Order: sequence, then structure tokens, then C-alpha cells
Amino acid sequence: MNLDSFITQVITDIAKGVKDSQLEVGSLGGSVNPNDMDGFSGKEVSPLPQNISFDILVETSESNEDDLGGKVAIKVLSFGASHKTGDKYTHSQRIKFEVPVVLPSTSNPRLLK
Repeated sequence: MNLDSFITQVITDIAKGVKDSQLEVGSLGGSVNPNDMDGFSGKEVSPLPQNISFDILVETSESNEDDLGGKVAIKVLSFGASHKTGDKYTHSQRIKFEVPVVLPSTSNPRLLK
């Protein structure tokens, strides 16, 4: 999986999980990621962005084999990944970063009273 696809999938899965849990928890009378109240206007406002932290091991490999055509390939490593042997140079690098995301929010029942 490419790094960009991995990041896209993780953020999308988290947002979908939050949205799905809002429906489940809401049916029980609770709320997930509720809106807050603006202290100046008293209006309901969306929550602040939350950071999604990534700590990823990326492998860069260069090969003369036919499957890569002698090009550089970058992939996100996962446990159990298999590696071909042969005329191949690999380099692993750890990348840590955060992405601020405003997750789906719901009306806060406390503010509606």
C-alpha cells in the first residue's frame, strides 16, 4: 500500500467510526464528539481539530528486477510482509507526524436544555 493511500484510509476509517458510533451511542442517550458552546455568542460550535498521530515504518527499495523495472518503490510496511531476495537495496525509515482533523460532531444534548 502506498503511503498516501494508507493515510487516506486511516483518516477516513476513523471519521466513519466516529459517525457510526454517534448513531449507536446517541440511541442510548449519550453523545460522541459533541459540539461545544462559544463563550462569547452562546451559540453551538464544532469541536476543535484533534490530532491523529502517525508513527509509520516506510521501506524504500531499489531493484534491477523486472517487477520494479529498476525504479525506486516506497511502501508502508506491515507485519508479515514478504521481501524478495536478489539484487535489491532496501532502506527503512520511521516517519512520525500528526494530522489535525475535525471529526464528525453532533449536537450537544447539554446545550439544548
